[in-house]
Amino acid sequence: LDQYDAVYCAGGRGPEYIRTDKRIQAMVRHFHETKKPIFTICHGVQILIAVDGVVRGKKVGALAACEPEVTLAGGTYIDLSPTEAYVDGTMVSAKGWTALAAFIRECLKVLGTEIRHG
Repeated sequence: LDQYDAVYCAGGRGPEYIRTDKRIQAMVRHFHETKKPIFTICHGVQILIAVDGVVRGKKVGALAACEPEVTLAGGTYIDLSPTEAYVDGTMVSAKGWTALAAFIRECLKVLGTEIRHG
């Protein structure tokens, strides 16, 4: 995993099922412990919640249905607009796909990527 710069936890219904996979948890734990960027959108936060400490003390945007889980894991749920992304350190989060433009912009900033036009 050392060759990767960040981990992205996508949304949809998948996180509900794969969050219990020990291999997925180990991967997320690696990025958390090495302080590498973690990106999450929609239900993707459920994967992060499955690993103790990842969202603790963080402000996180996600689908509103995930608010109780974020809170129980020690995070602060941020009720973002549908087109907004939130950055807390090296964690970037968003509510859903309608925020993809802002989400990708913030992820690229965290990665130190410069986009030039023209």
